[in-house]
Amino acid sequence: MEWFKRYTPLGVSFIGSLGLGLTLTYFIGVGLAFQPGWEAWADSFSYWGPRLVFLPAGLLLVHLYCRMHLGEWLVGEGRLEEALDYTADRLDRNLMRSKREALHHRLARVRALVRQQAYDQASGLLWSGYAVPRSGRLAARIRRWQAEIGLRRDRPDSVREAYRQGEKLSGSPTPLARLAAARAELALREETEADFVEHAEGADWLDEDAPRVDWSWILGTAALEDDDEEREWALERLDEIRESVVEELPGRHAEIEAIRAELLDALGRMDEAKEAIARARELPMDEWAKRVCQRVEDEMTR
Repeated sequence: MEWFKRYTPLGVSFIGSLGLGLTLTYFIGVGLAFQPGWEAWADSFSYWGPRLVFLPAGLLLVHLYCRMHLGEWLVGEGRLEEALDYTADRLDRNLMRSKREALHHRLARVRALVRQQAYDQASGLLWSGYAVPRSGRLAARIRRWQAEIGLRRDRPDSVREAYRQGEKLSGSPTPLARLAAARAELALREETEADFVEHAEGADWLDEDAPRVDWSWILGTAALEDDDEEREWALERLDEIRESVVEELPGRHAEIEAIRAELLDALGRMDEAKEAIARARELPMDEWAKRVCQRVEDEMTR
């Protein structure tokens, strides 16, 4: 399967070229059917033509769908530089590119930049230079990433504004659940427990199985909970969602291990907590993760 993944972008281009070539050939056939001396061809084409039209049309539809999602597929495969190269000149709509496709490319580029911890660039792409849709799943995804990046940059106003715009949306439970979970995390940082519970429960209602939602609950457990059973649940769930949470935002990796250390410390498992915070220092981290690691380490040494 590796060869298939390697040549997928070329395959998408080939399908498009083949579809265009067959479309041109089809129209040439249509033209010939009306030319004098081509009566035999016209009779044959009148039978086969309506059936053959599905081949070039189908290829073009497959090409357009794959082209629209290729950037995000490259991000999912970890081919970030390829994703950035592919999306660089595809962020705006034109005669050959729909607004929907341009938005998919913009989100793919944002996700690639987030994985590289280039949060300022990603934020600029999301907050300016285009019109955010007023409804639909893409609008919810955009607002969710605006909030997520605002958290990593420690920009509370950005998180609040993204949530204010996003809470009006409907019909896209998963990205809206992640948006609500991000808003819950902000409430936790601002030490407003009631707001945290409200938004976390709202996220849970939208999509209780989303790892991002559980990550907010785990943060809340570490900061607010005194029940050891809840802490044990948080540790168990943290191991289950770690890969997913790190994959979408690698700069969070060290923070996850630091929160693990905080939970272990609260449970009195000091040796494990020290090992966890030591591991955290060796893992990828952004500026916010560094602050969390330092806070947990300071609390453990008091």
